[in-house]
Amino acid sequence: LEFDRQFERYRYMQQLMEGEIKNVNEINNILHHILKQRGLLPDKYDSSDRFQPLLEPGGKAGEDAALLAQLESLLPTMEDDEDAHKGMWDIVCELHGRESVRIFKGRNTDWDARCLVVRCLIVFEFLQDGVVLVP
Repeated sequence: LEFDRQFERYRYMQQLMEGEIKNVNEINNILHHILKQRGLLPDKYDSSDRFQPLLEPGGKAGEDAALLAQLESLLPTMEDDEDAHKGMWDIVCELHGRESVRIFKGRNTDWDARCLVVRCLIVFEFLQDGVVLVP
C-alpha cells in the first residue's frame, strides 16, 4: 500500500467505508501495527493472524465480537472527551457523507465494523501521520 500522501490515506478510508477495498487484511495489519506500537493491543491478538476486525470480501464484520468491543472501548466517548468524540464523527461524515452515516449507523453490522476501523484510524492519527514505522 502506498500512503505517502494524506490524500491517498483519505481516499483509502473513503473506499473502506464504501466497502470497496478488496483486501481488508492490509488494513487489519495496519491497525494491528498502530495499536501494537501504542501498547494498546491485548496479548490475545499479539499475532496479526488473530487480529481480524474485518473479513473478506469487502470488509464484512469480523466474527470476534470481543475484539470489536475492545476496539470500541479505545475510542473517545461523549463522557470522556466530547470534542474528540464529535471531531471523530465529523471526519467520518466528511469521508462518507452525513446522510449516509445517518442511514447506515447501527443498521448494518458490516458497515458498523468498517466504520469502527476507520474511527480507530482517525483517533490514532493514521489520516494525519500515516503509519509510523519507528516506535
